[in-house]
Amino acid sequence: MTGPPTPPITSAIEIEDAARAAAAASEAPGATVVTGETAPATPGEPQAATPYRQAFATLVELASAGSFEMLAEVAESADLTTAQDTSPERFLVVAPLILSYYILDNVPPALQAIARLPDVLKTHPLGQELFRLGASVLERKYGNVYPRANDLLQVLQSTQISGADFQAVTTGLLTKFIDTFRQRTLVLLSKAYTSIPLSLAQSYLNCLPEQVLAVATQHRWGYDASTQTLTP
Repeated sequence: MTGPPTPPITSAIEIEDAARAAAAASEAPGATVVTGETAPATPGEPQAATPYRQAFATLVELASAGSFEMLAEVAESADLTTAQDTSPERFLVVAPLILSYYILDNVPPALQAIARLPDVLKTHPLGQELFRLGASVLERKYGNVYPRANDLLQVLQSTQISGADFQAVTTGLLTKFIDTFRQRTLVLLSKAYTSIPLSLAQSYLNCLPEQVLAVATQHRWGYDASTQTLTP
């Protein structure tokens, strides 16, 4: 049995839990999500509808509909019109743009979007973690992808980008990326192995054994419980 080296086991369950928590918080009556460098509007004083906020409202709808190709197209257009802007609010557009590209397994244009950011945004914690995740995906460093995703989650939860639903939407996109990355990894494993131990598959997919079996069943893999071996 041959195949790529075994990556260390890391957990992304926290990301999935955080996505649900962020979504619930954004839907709670009277809840306010503050995630930005710019101060939130005081009660009775609505925030100005900047180009980023206007675009973000559309991106929220596209993310909810699962229209990731259109989301990337709209976000790309919005970002290119403000190429020299150094405001952290730009991440209202850039973060969904990059995460959508990652979901679509189209990493090069995502990294290009990061490369064209002004230095002050490239070195912003959010810019750095978005890049590190993309670099690990592009190089297929399976042992790094999930830890990088967790690092990005921590930044999304603590960064100061203001905007209603920013945390919920970006965390949801990150969770979607993790799911699609697992699915693509399973396809690659099916090409690399004629059979694979459950524990090894678990290390690549970064989830619990029962979750591995559920995903494998969806792809019509066989499973020998006596040897705990999966067969593509």
